[in-house]
Amino acid sequence: DLPFRMQPQIMRGGENGFVLQDSAEVGDYWQRKSIGRTLVVLDFNRDGRMDLVGNHLDQPVTLLENQSESLNWIQVELVGHESERDAIGAEVVARSNGESWTAWQTGGDGLMATNEQILHFGLSDATNIDSLEVRWPSGDQQTFEGMAANGRYLIVEGQPEWWLE
Repeated sequence: DLPFRMQPQIMRGGENGFVLQDSAEVGDYWQRKSIGRTLVVLDFNRDGRMDLVGNHLDQPVTLLENQSESLNWIQVELVGHESERDAIGAEVVARSNGESWTAWQTGGDGLMATNEQILHFGLSDATNIDSLEVRWPSGDQQTFEGMAANGRYLIVEGQPEWWLE
């Protein structure tokens, strides 16, 4: 009965911003008060739905599997060669069906933890990527084509091909 325990919150993003979800609808974890310390984003089962790992002072570590409905997606893992290996600062733009999505490789995600070092793009109903442009921290740029949706791709700076993991 520690007075500073708090109930975790989960938000869902949409066209009009983020909306707090009803804890009764998203699972037992979101209804328990705890002393949380860190939350990590990863896709532990590689199903294209980003999962979470929560760590607390007063409970065991918790793995939260995302079981929500999902459309198409693509994940990109970057490895720098001229840039530093983690490619922190790289910008990736995915284009398909006249739409584009942008993500940046970041570091220093949280307290005593870091998110899985992948860039995740939700593609809605797009089934392939027309082009994927990588702007590396070194200043180099690369463009890739022919990537199907619902896969994880490894891209190494300076290599002309991508690898499906």
